Amino acid sequence: MPLYQQGEDMENYLLRFERMAKTWAWPEGQWVCRLVPLLTGKALEAYTAMDEERSDVYRDLKEALLRKFDITPETYRLRFRSITAPPGEMPRET
Repeated sequence: MPLYQQGEDMENYLLRFERMAKTWAWPEGQWVCRLVPLLTGKALEAYTAMDEERSDVYRDLKEALLRKFDITPETYRLRFRSITAPPGEMPRET
């Protein structure tokens, strides 16, 4: 897995990481120690700003990263509302 590059889509990066972790059957308890060395810049800042007690739980790290990159439920709502169906395609197909 390559290092996280500044400007890269954090959601896609985490999705790739999670798929790789599942493919290699890593126990979820090891995910943080495998992901943190790959973080750089703003992503690494999110990790270092976490409470120490929560910093070893992958779900908490993922939440901190998404929050740092301003990816919230409102982000998903706005994305959904801005989707338009391509010509010739029904909204349900989109």
